[in-house]
Amino acid sequence: MGAPIKRIGLLDNVSHHLRFQALLDQMSESEKQTLTDLLGSAGATDFVDLRLKRDVKRDNYAYVLV
Repeated sequence: MGAPIKRIGLLDNVSHHLRFQALLDQMSESEKQTLTDLLGSAGATDFVDLRLKRDVKRDNYAYVLV
């Protein structure tokens, strides 16, 4: 219909973001730059800088702050 739609894309849940953080921590600087460039083209560079203040673990089907 020609009408632009803007929305905020979020990860499915906290565990996905924790997995993403773990992958970032294992990447070299050149790999991080490549990922940042790729996310930048999608307007999602904030995901690289977003860090949880506390770890979260799954306990009995619930997410618990550690």
